[in-house]
Amino acid sequence: MSPLRWWLAGVAAVIIALGAGCDGALHRMQDRAEKPAMEAPAGAVTLGADDDRAPPVMTRERLERGEDRYDRVCAACHGLLGDGDSVVARAMVGRKPRSLVDAAAVAFADARIARTIDSGYGAMPALADVLPAADRFAVVQFVRALQRREVVVGDLPAARRAEAERWLK
Repeated sequence: MSPLRWWLAGVAAVIIALGAGCDGALHRMQDRAEKPAMEAPAGAVTLGADDDRAPPVMTRERLERGEDRYDRVCAACHGLLGDGDSVVARAMVGRKPRSLVDAAAVAFADARIARTIDSGYGAMPALADVLPAADRFAVVQFVRALQRREVVVGDLPAARRAEAERWLK
């Protein structure tokens, strides 16, 4: 057999092997049913799909919890800084994870970010089974903190500067 025929036979074998593991439903992620609305933790404000009401109150404990959960679940793809630059992202062949700190992501409603964490989007899986509702809200607040990381404490108004300095201790 010629080298070309060997190569074609190899390609055909790979296609058959890949096809054997596929049930033909390549559109599954796009057609999956919507998940029911996520439950809000006790004392939290429930946010609607495009609700711009105040999010649950941010506390130092909630922010630290959000950072911990972000680092464990989200950072592998979205990067430690939320900029979409990670080892996993660099190895991806298709669409890369989006930056969570660019202008478009900053404009997202908190509810949209929470819904994406809950139900997934594109290649990102639904994480509702991995992150309870309280943790999803905490991750949203940590993402908001990442988006504001460029703030210079000295440039803040006096009252905000004092608050920030208390948090930084």
